[in-house]
Amino acid sequence: RPELLIDLADAQIESGDFDGAVVSLNQAREMAASLHDDVLASHAEVAQLKLDYMTVTTDYTDNLRQELDRLIPLFERANDDRGLAKAWTLKALLGVVLCRAADTEMAARKAVGYARDVKDLRLESYNVWWVLASCMLGSATPLQTLKRCAEVEAESSADSRQIEAATLITRGVANGMLGNFDEARKLHEEGRAILADLGLMIMYGATAMGSS
Repeated sequence: RPELLIDLADAQIESGDFDGAVVSLNQAREMAASLHDDVLASHAEVAQLKLDYMTVTTDYTDNLRQELDRLIPLFERANDDRGLAKAWTLKALLGVVLCRAADTEMAARKAVGYARDVKDLRLESYNVWWVLASCMLGSATPLQTLKRCAEVEAESSADSRQIEAATLITRGVANGMLGNFDEARKLHEEGRAILADLGLMIMYGATAMGSS
């Protein structure tokens, strides 16, 4: 099914298998075209935008913003909450690239809400990461960041090792800012070990800068 191919492509992107994602997305687009399914084709477009975000070396932000502004209303008209969760996920990533903490948090929280509506724990977990990351992009104090971690754990709809990794790493950053360097390294290493175990190599690599 094309939906499964799109999900496969997304997993391949997160594991760093970009070539595999290209193959999966090409197959999904062909199947969506044969079915004349515009919404399904839009899901493939969102996945392609995410792949481009990871691989395009030139400034991609304007194109990403324009495409998301086009696709979000389409998903709204189709009442497609899963499509909206995916699109707002990329809005959160856009906020990260532009170092806009408030935009990142707003988009990630929207994505979390839509993901919970369709009981998609993977999308929920992914966006909880960006909710926490917005603390580090903005002016949150270490104590506010630790409070946010506790809130995220209390709000999560189910157990998730990815959310556990996100909270461990974020707590590590906060402890480092408080001068608790041994505890910071311990938490950070524990969180990254979970990411490696889950095969989330893009996030694993992105957190390497804090592991020294």
